[in-house]
Amino acid sequence: STGGAAPSAGAGGEATAGGASGGAGGSGLDGPSEPLATTLAVDLNGRFQTLEGFGASVAWYGDWLTRHPHKAEIFDVVFRDLGLDILRLRNVYRDEPLDFDPVAVELVQAAAASLGRSPSVLLTSWTPPARLKANGDTECVGESSCTLRTLDGAFDYAGFADYWRDSLAAYAALGIDVDLVSIQNEPDFIPPSWEGC
Repeated sequence: STGGAAPSAGAGGEATAGGASGGAGGSGLDGPSEPLATTLAVDLNGRFQTLEGFGASVAWYGDWLTRHPHKAEIFDVVFRDLGLDILRLRNVYRDEPLDFDPVAVELVQAAAASLGRSPSVLLTSWTPPARLKANGDTECVGESSCTLRTLDGAFDYAGFADYWRDSLAAYAALGIDVDLVSIQNEPDFIPPSWEGC
């Protein structure tokens, strides 16, 4: 214990210090919360998950790094010095297999050179190609048709799976071996003015 006030349950059930819950004005849903009598035990020998590494996303702004005049120094700070070894990339494959993502290639190569080994690559999709979208466009403007197209009354999951298979093969052909996949960023959100599905 650090000697502070006992934790108490906040408005969302989260633990807060000082006996008053979080939220506007420090009051709970029905007024101030009473401190909870809580005992916390930490078993330092128990292990429940493995930390794979630390990472950063360059899904939208990787070109800011690759065009920077001091990019070599930045890469060394980010990868070698900070130890970031998981790199989240945006899947920009759109059925054009040749040189479709030179920024990702440069970033993965720079990370490998700085780390002395390849980073783990997490590839995330914001949108499939327009041909797989109900609105026929990779961009969304808040419309409910900004989703996967349907065939015979059902979402075209087979087409989406084929797109992902082709994406992974295309990235591998660029020299990027994808370790982790997030098939859809924000699947229940319709963006007002950017890629989505």
